[in-house]
Amino acid sequence: MRRSKCASFDHIVGTPEEGEREADTERLGGRRHADRFEEFRRLSRLNENIGKTDQEIWDGSVKRFLIYLFLFPAIATASLYAVLYILTGAVVDSLSGPAFGYLVFIGPALVVALVDMWASRLLSVIPGVIATTLFAYGVSVLTVAWAGTRDVSVFGLVGGIPAAVCSWLSIPNRRM
Repeated sequence: MRRSKCASFDHIVGTPEEGEREADTERLGGRRHADRFEEFRRLSRLNENIGKTDQEIWDGSVKRFLIYLFLFPAIATASLYAVLYILTGAVVDSLSGPAFGYLVFIGPALVVALVDMWASRLLSVIPGVIATTLFAYGVSVLTVAWAGTRDVSVFGLVGGIPAAVCSWLSIPNRRM
């Protein structure tokens, strides 16, 4: 056995002439089994993280949709009547108008909730809230402009205010 002058760890692990360690891959402590075990451990950790992430996403989505389903129509209805009162001086004479308004705003609430969920995944917290608010404001302005109403920009608040409130309330792990 001939040794070179440079530093070597052959005295610890052995020289290549002493035999190949990796040739015996079928025994329980062999390299192939160790690789399979390590791959199994890595996949197990990955699956645990995927499970936790899916649960967190599920909880956040359900919370977001419930907030939008119950609060958005109520805030939008109140905003609509506030804007109408300020612009025209009209007073609500019965509760059938607000009840109908609440039902009308359920559909847009769910659409804005989907946009908010998309914005919250792609953007950070504050830009996500702003993007959702601007989307709802823009859709409200376009809807009222299509109907031919004047004071279009003021009616954008009917969609913008509830979108901002609901988007802010649906932020996960918000600390007060």
